[in-house]
Amino acid sequence: MQEFASSVIEHSGQTSISLRRSKQFSGTKFEEQANSQSFRDIFSKLYEFATGNPSPEVTFYQVLRCLTGKHIAKESLVFHYDSFLITALLPIMIPTKGKRCDFLMFPNTRRIRSAYLTNLVDKMLVDKKIYRSRY
Repeated sequence: MQEFASSVIEHSGQTSISLRRSKQFSGTKFEEQANSQSFRDIFSKLYEFATGNPSPEVTFYQVLRCLTGKHIAKESLVFHYDSFLITALLPIMIPTKGKRCDFLMFPNTRRIRSAYLTNLVDKMLVDKKIYRSRY
């Protein structure tokens, strides 16, 4: 995964990049992880625990976010509002020199939304630059 992340940055010629399309992960350890039955089972159990309902088929929306270089300070510690019920963050590379940041996670303060539209409205209201700057 580290080799893949490094090659993504190298081939992009940029200091920051995000991959979001599933075909970008084809043939990688990311795809292998997402297809792992034991990994999927973890999310099924988490879903059932959180909702009290049987889990639907587990599908993943994968994102690889790579930040490097001098200009990443403006992206560090930016509040992120996640609209998914369960999110897994896998640190692929953690800097060993230079300025390092900690991963901060705040407890969820909102109820599970039973309707997508309610969740969408939440996201539209909360995931704005002006709101995120408060954190």
